[in-house]
Amino acid sequence: MTSNFTRMMNLKKQELAFGIMIGAIVTSGLFVTSGCKGKTSEVMAVVNGEQITREDFYSYMEHKPSVMVQTPQGAATANVATPLNFQSLNDLVNQKLLEQMAKDEGVYPSDQEIKNEIEYQQTKNQGFVKSLTSQGYTMTEIRRQLALERCRYKLITKGIKISSAQVENYIKNNPQQFLNPKTVDLSWIVVKDEATQKEVDSAIKGGETFSIVATRYSIAKTPAYPSRLYSQFPDRLKQVVDKLPEGSTSDWLVDGNNKVRFRVEKKTEASKVEVKDWMKVEIERALATQKGSVAVDLDKRLLAKRKEANLAVNTPGLKEQFDTIAKSLKESDVKTNTGTAATPAK
Repeated sequence: MTSNFTRMMNLKKQELAFGIMIGAIVTSGLFVTSGCKGKTSEVMAVVNGEQITREDFYSYMEHKPSVMVQTPQGAATANVATPLNFQSLNDLVNQKLLEQMAKDEGVYPSDQEIKNEIEYQQTKNQGFVKSLTSQGYTMTEIRRQLALERCRYKLITKGIKISSAQVENYIKNNPQQFLNPKTVDLSWIVVKDEATQKEVDSAIKGGETFSIVATRYSIAKTPAYPSRLYSQFPDRLKQVVDKLPEGSTSDWLVDGNNKVRFRVEKKTEASKVEVKDWMKVEIERALATQKGSVAVDLDKRLLAKRKEANLAVNTPGLKEQFDTIAKSLKESDVKTNTGTAATPAK
């Protein structure tokens, strides 16, 4: 039987503590853009005595034709759909419209609210600020991105209140979402031919540790199997693991053109998560967002605001692209007889 153990080779390790529906309100567009910092003449690197200035850097970045993206199979190169300078300016325009809408509706976050949000994020993750500043973000940039997230959240959830009883009911009714998942730490050896298989068997029989033998002979990138999550294991691997106690090794298994052998290092059964206060806040925010999204199509409202905006782009190349978008939006309004470009009623 052909299995798919080796499809996990390039998967990034994942560790999940619990699975409640909270990602959208804290990750959408967060910390993906950064303003230009420093003088364009600043030297960013020197290669064999030749300088690369910040101007060189930004010029290349604006027109970079491809980017590295993360896929289930690992890192890959993808061509950009539109130039990065256009994408970046378009994002900044939309962010500005979001801020203006929040101010118009009286929900733009105060400085104190942003300070509280930073403290809250630090409660969730003590390395929150340090992790971002180590990537080059300034505190001003961190505050602005958090403000944008709060703008979006408050516009969607304006007027909505979620009680503590609703939060507790959610926890009670969704026990599976508050479990540390079952995990199994596995080492593995993947070989292509029978000769290498025999060398592996001989080395292990001779007393060498499984991980050292794996490092020497396996074609897998690391001796550790790429996932610890039992739920992500192929069914065939689950059957193998279920029969093996900790510290034991499987027989050789056929996996396509390869032979695979596993060692169970440690098994950890699923356990209840201690529901902390910050988790309850996340649940409250998720429930409010879910409820608000039914009544508020924020993206549609932002599009309408974009159509009405007095937008002037002065940079050659970019100006033409934004003019094309504006023309397209107006033509869409005329075609559907909606928006500011609609035919006046007689």
